[in-house]
Amino acid sequence: MLGQMPWFVHMLGGKLTLATEFMVLLAAMMLAANGWPMLVWVYLGYSGLNALAAWLILSDQV
Repeated sequence: MLGQMPWFVHMLGGKLTLATEFMVLLAAMMLAANGWPMLVWVYLGYSGLNALAAWLILSDQV
């Protein structure tokens, strides 16, 4: 799957995706701290889906 990723993902060595994930987490925390507590549950759901996808990939289900 990694071999099929676009060239710009490989160009930065995956640092762009890590920076994007950090920005999503930071935005969720800042919004939750400023009166959007439901966003915490949305981010937890997002993290749960990522964990499920990781499990499927690592267990050769996909």
